[in-house]
Amino acid sequence: MKSTINNTSSEVSNNQILHAGFDLFNKPEGTKLTKSCIYNNMIIFILGGSLKINSPHIKMKFIEEPYMLFIKMFDNCTYEIAPCSKVLLFTFDSLTIDELLSFQAKYDLLPESTFEWIELKIIEPLYSFLKLLIQYQENNYLDYKLYASKRDEMFYLLKRIYTKEELGNFFYLLVNHTTDFERHVAANYMKVKNVKELANLMGYGVNTFRIKFKETFGIPAYQWLLNEKAKRILKCLTTKEEDFKSIIDEFDFSSHSHFYKFCKTQFGVTPEELRKKLNR
Repeated sequence: MKSTINNTSSEVSNNQILHAGFDLFNKPEGTKLTKSCIYNNMIIFILGGSLKINSPHIKMKFIEEPYMLFIKMFDNCTYEIAPCSKVLLFTFDSLTIDELLSFQAKYDLLPESTFEWIELKIIEPLYSFLKLLIQYQENNYLDYKLYASKRDEMFYLLKRIYTKEELGNFFYLLVNHTTDFERHVAANYMKVKNVKELANLMGYGVNTFRIKFKETFGIPAYQWLLNEKAKRILKCLTTKEEDFKSIIDEFDFSSHSHFYKFCKTQFGVTPEELRKKLNR
């Protein structure tokens, strides 16, 4: 999947670390999204053209402009974007998953047996907001700081434009098809330092936990925890003015050199360079 931020040697690829962001698809030959590229929860905004869904659960479905739909991570369905369509994807990171959990807590509206996509019509001012995002995308303006701002603005617009019932229906697949294992990981991963501690906290043997985690999330638990740590550090560097010592203490780095090595490995730059790029 194309990254929201260009991955060049002179720029931090924040979206690659976040596994999140806004991605624009507008190809003459069309695009196919399969399980291998649906690595996180996603909203598809269809601003031009159409989308075809092939599912093992229900018959083929077509969705046309100007509609949006929500799809769940590691979905077994295939989503075919028609040639020359203009489609904007928003992929969630763990820092926005709380928005989805708020819908889950309040709006469990449909019977458990239902398995269906419930699209919403894109109306103003959301439509104009998305068109502006496309201009940012096309001009390579979406650095992490702007992404974070537009992410929050998007959720604000969704809550102001659509009713609680509409949003509850829209996010239904996540609300009713998230496993207990996923919910327990989300509730506990910030309390631990490593895979062994997370496995113990959730009542699993380490090997069993690693196998189940890989089956559920699609990547090894160790790598997932590293990614989550990187996301939280990015947020700290973007939204907080605290010194590096506070971040080193908060994330349990043994020394400044350990923190330096982590940033070089995960982001390709030093902590000082990373903060400068995120806040330019």
